[in-house]
Amino acid sequence: MMKILLTACLTLLALYCHAEGAVITGKFAVKAGDTEAYTVTWTDWDNFYENNANVSWTIVGGTIVSQSKHEVTIHWDVPAGYINTVGSIEVFEDLGAQGTERQVTIENHTEGGSDLCSGILGPAAIYEDFGSGPNPGGALAPGTTTYQY
Repeated sequence: MMKILLTACLTLLALYCHAEGAVITGKFAVKAGDTEAYTVTWTDWDNFYENNANVSWTIVGGTIVSQSKHEVTIHWDVPAGYINTVGSIEVFEDLGAQGTERQVTIENHTEGGSDLCSGILGPAAIYEDFGSGPNPGGALAPGTTTYQY
C-alpha cells in the first residue's frame, strides 16, 4: 500500500513539474491593431504528441486569426482612449499537460498631426479696418479710442 501511495505521489509530482513544458516566442510589446505571429516550443514533443495531443490557445486582448499546434497569429485589439493595456497568450496541450502563459503589452500610441485649427478657414465675411480712412468715416486722431458717427 505504501509503495502505491509513493508511486502515485511521484507521478503527480512529475506531472506538476512537467506542466510548464512550453516556451512561447514572439513580440511581447505590440502596437494596438497590429497582427503578430507567436510560436510555441514544447519541451517534450514527439510524433506521438504531434498525432494525439490537442492544443488550445487562449488570448486576452486580441483575436485569433489562425492557429495550429505550434503557432498562433493574433490581431491585437485597440483599447478605448489613448492608454496602453496588457493582454496575454496562454497555450496548453492535453496529452502531457504542458502549457505556459505570457503577458503582452499593447501600446496604444496616437499618431498624426494635431486636431486643433490654426488660422482662418477662408476669406472673412465682413472686413472692417477701423480708423484707417474712407470706411464709415475719416482716420482717427492719434490717441483716440472711440468714434461716433
